[in-house]
Amino acid sequence: MSFLQDILAKGQSLLKFTPAVNSVVGIDIGTSAIKIVQVTRDGGKIKLETYGEIGLGSYANDKSGKVVTLAPEVIAKAITDLLRESNVTTKNAVISIQSQATLIFLLELPEVKDSELATLIPNEARKYIPVPLTEVSLDWYVVPKAEFYVDEVSSADSASAIRKKNEVVVVAVRNETLSQYAQIADKSGIVSRGNEIEIFSAIRSVFHREITPTLVIDYGAGTTKVSIVEYGVVRAYHVINRGSAFTSESLARSKGIDFDKAEELKKTVGLTAVPGQEEIAKAIETDTAYIVSEIQTILMGYERQSHKSVTKILLCGGGSMMPGFLEKISQTFGVETVFGNPFGKAEAPQFMEPVLKKAGPEFTVAMGLALKDFV
Repeated sequence: MSFLQDILAKGQSLLKFTPAVNSVVGIDIGTSAIKIVQVTRDGGKIKLETYGEIGLGSYANDKSGKVVTLAPEVIAKAITDLLRESNVTTKNAVISIQSQATLIFLLELPEVKDSELATLIPNEARKYIPVPLTEVSLDWYVVPKAEFYVDEVSSADSASAIRKKNEVVVVAVRNETLSQYAQIADKSGIVSRGNEIEIFSAIRSVFHREITPTLVIDYGAGTTKVSIVEYGVVRAYHVINRGSAFTSESLARSKGIDFDKAEELKKTVGLTAVPGQEEIAKAIETDTAYIVSEIQTILMGYERQSHKSVTKILLCGGGSMMPGFLEKISQTFGVETVFGNPFGKAEAPQFMEPVLKKAGPEFTVAMGLALKDFV
């Protein structure tokens, strides 16, 4: 996905073109940690240079793994620390925009001239955006029309009607949010090559030849992002305001243990039947049941509206690595379920492959950001 990648301040073009570079670092600013990946283009190959992660809890005088809210200058300090500790050698960077700070939706519009879309889309988008349009920046992408045969629809008339409609993916981001990201880039001393919303980075890093409807579950610390992607187009997108940090907090309260211990149990026991830890697994399963139920609702809504079924599930985000979570999702939905493997898009020493494959789901967005200029 090459669109909606460089969102600038209100009044400027949302598509910014910058000179080509050979090395880029992707910076994924999450709610509990920042992750970075640096890649370099060497001839026709993309090589992994370095990657790293830094927790944000300590910058808020809180526990590691906790969801925190930090000022732009504090986030910039954390980025500076991480770039130094990870031995990043480039200033060229693409920074993620957290999905909960955006709206993504699909509009169905009559077929009009491109020059008319600039007027038509804001008027239609107004129905979906709960704040005045003057407070947001909009970007959009007209979905290419699929080829089909007349007998794939009920009649030639309906086929003609389909051709006369445009599907448009629209993104809205608050101007205040964009201003904060500009401050972060400035204070961290990087050369910004733009921003990108998390889901588009994830698509770039973990999708290969998937064209049938694919469910992407990004199970983060603060939220769980659920997307359904077909032919590279985001057909449905939802943010569940609960993530893996909530599980740790809930476990800590219910079992009377501190947050650090709850984090450890979540990562070592999770949803699995570890002897002697059955009550822990049961408590975690009760908590994650809400997220699974929400995903089911999203999926059923999509299938009912589109008359299509999801054929694959891609898991990413640190929470997805909780023991037993993949198996739970696979059993619940009954389709192929795999972890995203973003590092597979770049060359790295062979001895590092097992480590990179295990770490991959956590670095899905950071890798997608780093690859923006190269794929």
